[in-house]
Amino acid sequence: MELGVSVWVAAVVVAAPIAGLALRRRLAGSPPLTVTYPLAGLLRPAEGRKRRPRNAVLAASLVALTIGLLSPSVTVEREVTVQASGEVEAAYKVARPAVVLVVDVSGSMGEPIPGGVKLDAAREAALKFVGGLPESVDVGLIAFSDRVELSVPPTGNRSELEAAIGDLRASGGTMYSYPLMSALSWVRAYRAFNATCAVVMLTDGLPADRTEYRHLLESFRELSVPIHTVFIGESGSEGEEETRLIASETGGAQHTVGTVGDLVETLSELSSRISETVASAEFSAAVRVPVRTQINLGGPLALTGLALYAAYWALAQREEGTRL
Repeated sequence: MELGVSVWVAAVVVAAPIAGLALRRRLAGSPPLTVTYPLAGLLRPAEGRKRRPRNAVLAASLVALTIGLLSPSVTVEREVTVQASGEVEAAYKVARPAVVLVVDVSGSMGEPIPGGVKLDAAREAALKFVGGLPESVDVGLIAFSDRVELSVPPTGNRSELEAAIGDLRASGGTMYSYPLMSALSWVRAYRAFNATCAVVMLTDGLPADRTEYRHLLESFRELSVPIHTVFIGESGSEGEEETRLIASETGGAQHTVGTVGDLVETLSELSSRISETVASAEFSAAVRVPVRTQINLGGPLALTGLALYAAYWALAQREEGTRL
């Protein structure tokens, strides 16, 4: 509490009884006046039990005023719900559902299949897949071989995705670790805010890092992010079994296609199924954050002290008397 307030409080304590007696004298219209100042009661022996209650009130008043002048405060910590704006802008940005499309662009994707070339079919199917998702869903793209060849983080910009899909080229070997680690880093941020996510993986080969990538599947399962796999090739092959393992370990669905038409149709169906799943999920952009509030007790204690002193003064006037 500032010095000016302290002086004001002291002035009130000293002036209150004098002003009250002067007003009483003026109203009575009689000059003789005998005053017993209330604080004098503490400076001489008590005269019986009748002064004990008023002295207790005075003591409480002085204690409250003294503590109030020290301006004590307490800190209260609580949680409040904040709507997604301002300092929680990041939470609002990731509130939308997200789907990551992972496409194999290894050298074998340049080989033919009934109806065309694998990679050409993958481009057509990817475009239909992205176009079939609602505008409210963020879509990411990862093209991989034995490394990540191209990546577009989840976005609502469909034009950027379409341009990236058109740039897909076939080359290199096949490794799953790198694209899955990239996808995992993206969906982890969305899942932190309870947004629905899914991964769709399109491949035609058997990875060279089967032992290394499999430990990542547990992380997708813990995050409740399914990986739906589409294998381009013959049923019963090792590649099909590997994609089946990925889907079963993460809660996704596995599909095997052998023609361009099958591939396009399968991704279109996946797009519709995923759209229904993410559309039914609800997300509140409200986030609970801890807030600390400091409460100054000086003012209330000082006012309590003044109120107690006023009560003491009234008791003193009644018990000791003011003779006119």
